Amino acid sequence: MPHFFVDESGNFGFVFEAGSSPFLVVVFLWTAAADLLRERMRKLRAERGFSERYEFKHRTLKGQPVLLRSVLEEIARFPLQLWVLAVDKRRLPDPFRRLDKNQFYSWALGELAAVLPPDKIADAILVFDAPASRAAVQATRVHLSGVVRARDIQ
Repeated sequence: MPHFFVDESGNFGFVFEAGSSPFLVVVFLWTAAADLLRERMRKLRAERGFSERYEFKHRTLKGQPVLLRSVLEEIARFPLQLWVLAVDKRRLPDPFRRLDKNQFYSWALGELAAVLPPDKIADAILVFDAPASRAAVQATRVHLSGVVRARDIQ
């Protein structure tokens, strides 16, 4: 079963003087080999002595170039495709500043979903990197369903 793994960098705020990130980056990583990829990452964690819950993050791996390279080499063994949306939040029109974080996140996911190939979307499972609130899940489900229906994709 194909999977889309969703991750983001940055935050959803617009109060830049209080620390909101100027950019939001959202990534959809598609693979038809999700179970094999998960299993290989479990083994790599065990081989390196990490806990089962350890998350390989670029910001922590960049100080460990040998480990970073081995993680990237492992990932490259799998059939993957990426779609990325990078948003300079400072350039968005004012109405975006009135969206709550769930609405803004759903908008970003919808923009990315609007360009995904229909054959990749069909029967795919969407996986988020962290537990989301019920409100976030509902807002995302509603928005993405509308995007997919508008493209006449089941």
